[in-house]
Amino acid sequence: MLVLSKLISGIAASIRCGGNACLLWDEGRMTKDNKSVLSHVSHLMSHVSLTTFIFFFFTTKAETPKSIFNDTISLKEVVITDKPARRNINKHQFSNLNDFSGRRITNLLNEVSSVYLKNYGNGQLTTIAARGSSSSQTEVMWNGIRINSPMLGQSDLALLNVGFHNAISLQFNQLNSAIGCNLNLNNQPLDSGIHFIGSIRGGSFGLLETNMNMQYSNGKFGGATKVALLRATNNFPILKNETVQQQTHAEVLQLAAFQELHFHFKKNHRISAFGWWNKALREIPPTLHQPKNDAVQQDHSIRTMLQWNWKNQLWNLSFTTAWLNEKLRFQSNQLAVDDESKTHAVRNAFNAKFKWRRLTFETTAFADYERAQSAGYETAHQRGLAGISLRAAYHFKQGIFIQSGLREELMNKRFSPFMPYLSVGYGKWFHQHHLAVEATGKRSFRFPSMNDLYWRGSGNVNLLPESSWNTELSFAYRFGEWMNISVSNYYNVVSQQIQWTPDASGRWSPQNLKSVFARGIEGNAGFSVPENRLKNVLLRCNLSYAYTLATQTSSANVHDENVGKQLMYVPRNRIATSLNVGYKGFVLTPIFRYTGIRFINSDNTDFLPAYYVMDVELSKSFRINASSIKLAFRTNNLTNQRFEDIAQRAMPGRNFEGTVTFDLK
Repeated sequence: MLVLSKLISGIAASIRCGGNACLLWDEGRMTKDNKSVLSHVSHLMSHVSLTTFIFFFFTTKAETPKSIFNDTISLKEVVITDKPARRNINKHQFSNLNDFSGRRITNLLNEVSSVYLKNYGNGQLTTIAARGSSSSQTEVMWNGIRINSPMLGQSDLALLNVGFHNAISLQFNQLNSAIGCNLNLNNQPLDSGIHFIGSIRGGSFGLLETNMNMQYSNGKFGGATKVALLRATNNFPILKNETVQQQTHAEVLQLAAFQELHFHFKKNHRISAFGWWNKALREIPPTLHQPKNDAVQQDHSIRTMLQWNWKNQLWNLSFTTAWLNEKLRFQSNQLAVDDESKTHAVRNAFNAKFKWRRLTFETTAFADYERAQSAGYETAHQRGLAGISLRAAYHFKQGIFIQSGLREELMNKRFSPFMPYLSVGYGKWFHQHHLAVEATGKRSFRFPSMNDLYWRGSGNVNLLPESSWNTELSFAYRFGEWMNISVSNYYNVVSQQIQWTPDASGRWSPQNLKSVFARGIEGNAGFSVPENRLKNVLLRCNLSYAYTLATQTSSANVHDENVGKQLMYVPRNRIATSLNVGYKGFVLTPIFRYTGIRFINSDNTDFLPAYYVMDVELSKSFRINASSIKLAFRTNNLTNQRFEDIAQRAMPGRNFEGTVTFDLK
């Protein structure tokens, strides 16, 4: 641990004080000197990755008795249990997270879910759009605390690492304020032992990506130390002005570190502390219509959290407090812009759950403070948010269950309407077969973001909260460890939706302009052969499909011709499927994604064409006692498709990756 601490300290010192390195982070301009610094930092991180691996490899082999590792829980244990809780039928828990070691949340969601990601380019801003909702209507939760930006109301998923969390899920229609869904990023402590996972990935267009993750615990004290690096030049070929050119000014550098500590006073009493640091420098490439662009964006965030948990046979109590600090700097000589935005948030949440036999009562209360300062504001703004929710659930012996709840929120002395919640369902095992059905209804509200309210010359302090009624009918079937299928049919009605529109003078401002009706069907299916059925054979298949129809139903403008039209950047069809076929450590993984047409204007007269992408990976794992080393080679976009997720923002064609992953126990 001392060696790792010194390594991380050395990296931080190099970034802060390494001569011209200060220019890289403080000025953000990609000069020749700065690019040499980028190279220096990347090489340093590469040496750190190799040194860290060697240190842990020989430490675990030479200094630790083998018996210590017998009870180690690997990250692979983040799976849906054989007998899933009935109330989680609307929760998509991602399994096999080790397959995405060192990758981004965007890779995970793209490959194994049907949600659509609005990606502005490789490594650039990426937001989520679930079930026809906007990116600000999806809440990203870290251990139960919302990390959406107070200014924008959304989160940039391109800055989030899979390896920093060992439980990731998408959750719909719960007793919360999310109109779209919740993306949950959780950290679960190791029971006992030491577990190290590290990956080094290199590929086309200057890709270098590393992730080092060590978990440790002796039962009473535990924690995890994680570091990550991403660098890519992104100089891939693009079709521009009817000629093939290399994309320019698209380099990306991201550095991140994560530390968690868990103190177990007794089996039922735990205090945890978390620290999460992230820094990114991204050149903004020109669009396909721009001759050049010199804009640079810096993102810097520090997130800290303290969590207390106590439980017994009847009660489960927890309290979480978090401090979130984010800074964004945008610079462009062409536009004569050098703007910086800062946000600070203090979030507190208390949860109490009482369970007696088949009856459950739960209450959650939160109190937040947010402050934002930006060149786009006349002055710094702050606000307080608070809320409380109550939920009761009862499970009958016959497998029927019912739960209901109520939620109320407050922002700067402004109350939201009551948000009721009701769920009725049935779930039961019949030998190896499990059947479940659930009907859910709820009301949600979203307060405007600070940019909506206070942006200089455009903000509208009279905006009303967005309101929605969400209903869903879900069905799930599971056959032992072999197969699981789920189908959901949902209907969401959103009123007072906020939209930025230009007035007669061309000035853009937000208004409560329209109502939206989103409905659709989502299906997920998984098939796998249990490990004990076929020796040395791996066979696993996953399929996700979403049909989304999201249309504007009314408008504040009586002459609005967009009523009845599909919302912008909401594909009606989205498919993601993957297959894993393996024998004696060799695994072949083809991955297929299809995205339907997306309209890029409100009247549906212009659109991005549908596209499909095929990726193929071949890997080989070598086992050394309980540990393993995996070598993988991957071809992305095998058929070299040209496509865009956002208009005028090209995505890479065929490219290649090589990955080495160490799993040491």
